[in-house]
Amino acid sequence: MQKVIATLVGFVAAAAAWLPTVVEAGNLGAVHFARGEVAEAEVRYRHALVIKERALGSRHPGLATTLNNLAVLCKSQKRLDEAEQLSRRAVAISTGSLGPNHPVAAACRATYSTLGGADAQIPEQ
Repeated sequence: MQKVIATLVGFVAAAAAWLPTVVEAGNLGAVHFARGEVAEAEVRYRHALVIKERALGSRHPGLATTLNNLAVLCKSQKRLDEAEQLSRRAVAISTGSLGPNHPVAAACRATYSTLGGADAQIPEQ
């Protein structure tokens, strides 16, 4: 529990400067994807991912949702290898930092399982 709290405190502290931009990029990605504007959605999701990685590092749980969203997008475009790679990373990050019972980790495993992940087992990264 202390690990989760420390992670969240670090996330909040780092988020102050970039949070409005990354939230907007991620939300716009979801809006574009819902409208069927896949190319624009991908641009927005990737922009959010770059900002998060630079601000928080490559293993921060804040990346998991964006990676998962990109995996879903790639799957919808039949880019299954890329989708699986993104999904694997989302599962590894979310499960490793938030624990296997966290809702984000469960959502990431659900996406991974739709890509042929072996019973949605936690992939090694």
